Amino acid sequence: SKAFIVEEASLFGITDMEEFRESRFIVDEYGYHILYERYIGGLPIKNVYVNIHLRKEEWIQSMDANVVAPTPALYQAIAKKTISKGKVREIVRDDLKSSDSDVSVGISKAHKEAILDPPYIIWNVEARSFKTVNGQPRDWQWEFQIDAFTGEIIQKRKRPGSF
Repeated sequence: SKAFIVEEASLFGITDMEEFRESRFIVDEYGYHILYERYIGGLPIKNVYVNIHLRKEEWIQSMDANVVAPTPALYQAIAKKTISKGKVREIVRDDLKSSDSDVSVGISKAHKEAILDPPYIIWNVEARSFKTVNGQPRDWQWEFQIDAFTGEIIQKRKRPGSF
């Protein structure tokens, strides 16, 4: 499958095959499903991928791709210093405690990724806040997107199923 991507690289606008990494390989009764994602400077670029589906006989059945070329501004942003994971955790904790200081906060995931538009580098964070209300435990699940340079909360969303 990687040979196919190399062969068709110019068609997809891919100039550096080292930027594409195999990130998922699944085998099922139909064949093989291989996902390649684009990385720059060690960061995955959100929604930039090549997905190939091979039959068991190892011929390509189908493929889909989103290989929008990164801009020079993205490459420049990746070279800049970003806020730390610790600082991101602090930003999320402070935000969740700002409306209720008695709430407990846990951070389950925090990872950086590149996006194709400014600010180009973001932190994605999954968090939970807990509190006992009238003797009943309450649990809220949150998703944050945070500007990796300024620490500004770009998006905050309560996940479905949260109180």
